[in-house]
Amino acid sequence: MSEKTTKLPIRRQDILDPHARYKMPTLDVKSKSLGQYGKTYISNVPNVAKALRVDESAIHKFIGLAFNTQIKISNNVLELKGEFTYELVLEELRSFIDKYILCEKCSYPELAYYPKQKFLGIKCQACGLKIKKNLTDKIWKTIHIGETKNPQKSKEKMKGKREVAKKMSETFNKAKKIEINDIKDNNDDDKEDTDEDTDEDTDDDQEVQWSVDISKEAIEERRKSAGKSVIDKLLQ
Repeated sequence: MSEKTTKLPIRRQDILDPHARYKMPTLDVKSKSLGQYGKTYISNVPNVAKALRVDESAIHKFIGLAFNTQIKISNNVLELKGEFTYELVLEELRSFIDKYILCEKCSYPELAYYPKQKFLGIKCQACGLKIKKNLTDKIWKTIHIGETKNPQKSKEKMKGKREVAKKMSETFNKAKKIEINDIKDNNDDDKEDTDEDTDEDTDDDQEVQWSVDISKEAIEERRKSAGKSVIDKLLQ
């Protein structure tokens, strides 16, 4: 069985997302009946490994163990003893990704590997998680060997990861700056509205002219009126 070469989301949760950021090529799987067992040929593994940023030998090892079968590599084609469908192979590849490619904390495929003498150091370039993996695990050991054999490849990979992290940081800071400017503009608008209301109140006060006649005749007249009002109330 053969699948057309297309891009697939690396993470399971992104399968239905056409705009998924992390993608990988599909595996080309062909099976052939040869007597009792038959054989399965899987090509395009190097390109998939490159997208996953891991040595292809780790994928070979995992698939061989998953199907409990013998494997052989010939001209970059993985040969399995037995017939297996594309769907089965893809499911095992996703299991490999879940366990060895995605970060345990943030679930992003941003792991950088640091091979040490007795363990494999891992750091997530997305969330900063740092962990150590025991080399008794056959797949971690295979990744460890691959990283040890290709130190220059690891450096190039780290450089790419740092550039991605830098771009993510710049995007975050830019968005934060825009948000701060928006808040500042809103505060300035509110201040202008308050100033306008204050000016209107001041204008209204200025329009009203209050005056009191304080001449002797006027004061005497007000006293008479007040006294008359009091007498009137007492007579009621």
